[in-house]
Amino acid sequence: MGITANPYGVGASGASREKVTGRCSCCGLLYWYERWPGGRTGPYCEHCLEHVQQPDEPESTTLARLRDHEPRLQRYADYAAQRATQYEKEAKAAKAEGGRQAASALRQRDDHQALLAEVYVLHADKDGRCKACSTRFPCATINLLERAPRAVSEGVVRAAATRDPDARG
Repeated sequence: MGITANPYGVGASGASREKVTGRCSCCGLLYWYERWPGGRTGPYCEHCLEHVQQPDEPESTTLARLRDHEPRLQRYADYAAQRATQYEKEAKAAKAEGGRQAASALRQRDDHQALLAEVYVLHADKDGRCKACSTRFPCATINLLERAPRAVSEGVVRAAATRDPDARG
C-alpha cells in the first residue's frame, strides 16, 4: 500500500476521532473530549489539568485547588436546576396536552356511538320488519351493528335503548 491509498499523502487514511464523555477524577463533573477510537479515557477535564493533585501536595495548594472548583460546581448546579425546572414545565404541558387529547377522543367516541345508536333506532323492529328499510328484521344494518366488536355493539345498543324504549337490547 503506497501513497496512492491516501490521495493527500498525509495522516492516517480513514481514521477519525470520536467525541466521548467522561467524569473528571478531580472535580467530578462530566466533560466532553475527543480521542482516537479505542483510545484511553482522559481522567481530568481541561479546567483541572492545570491543578491536578500532586503527591505530598501542601495543604494550601489543596485548598486552592478545591476552591477553584466552587464557582464551576455552582454554575453546574444552577444549570441543573434550570434544566430540571424546564423539564418539569414540559412534563406538565405534555400531561395537560395528553388530557386534552384523551377528552377529545372520548367526545369523538361518544359522538360516533350516538350516531350509530340513531341508526340502530331507525332500523328497529316493527312487526317483524325493519322500520327504515322494510326488509325482514333484523336487516343488514342491524346485523352489521351487532357484529361490531363487543364494546362497540354493547355501547350502541345501550345508547339506543336510552333513545327508544322499544329498541332491542
